[in-house]
Amino acid sequence: MPSNEINGHSRKVKKRRCSFYKIYYASAAIAIDYHMKYLLKQGNRFLYSHGWNWVRETLNTPGESYNMFRMESNAVLKLEKLLVSKGWLHPSNEMTSLEALTMFLWSCAHSETNRNVQNKFGKSGETVSRKFGEVLDSLCLLATEIVKPPDFNFVEIPSKIRNDNRYWPHFEGCIGAIDGTHIPAIVPTKEQIRYIGRKGFPTQNVMLVCNLEMLFTFVVVG
Repeated sequence: MPSNEINGHSRKVKKRRCSFYKIYYASAAIAIDYHMKYLLKQGNRFLYSHGWNWVRETLNTPGESYNMFRMESNAVLKLEKLLVSKGWLHPSNEMTSLEALTMFLWSCAHSETNRNVQNKFGKSGETVSRKFGEVLDSLCLLATEIVKPPDFNFVEIPSKIRNDNRYWPHFEGCIGAIDGTHIPAIVPTKEQIRYIGRKGFPTQNVMLVCNLEMLFTFVVVG
């Protein structure tokens, strides 16, 4: 066989081998990625009681519940009981409903990351993310029942206006107070400029309406 044919054949063999190895490594990478995401679940990083013990200790220590969860202990317990009774929040093998609620409150109160929550409550990242979403969904359902005017037609005049000479009859048609506020917002870096306000950091504009009993009746999150 002439040398040029031998060289051409050799190049074809090398090309085929190169294509084979590319396909092989690509397939292996896909298989490993699938295994890591869907087959290899991350187990609990600590004992099951790790986060639960901290929750109970915090709720039973005067003042600590408000510091950690921004709610007093009795309010946390009532909220958990309400969400469970309505069938919106359920315990699981990984976490009780009270632990899930306090995990959500602690995360929001201190702007904690998933990694920090994992360490604090001794749960996997998947469990933390899933339970956070469950509590958020249940609170959104509760909001539709609570954040609304008691009388949609505003027929009755509030007693605080009717029975106070300072307000009656000057505020006869008043149904509440409206105002706006800015809360810190976490947005992608490329979108932060349009969220930065006068204080120099990204915020989200929120408009709220409350009645004379200081209860929210309407909320718009911009």
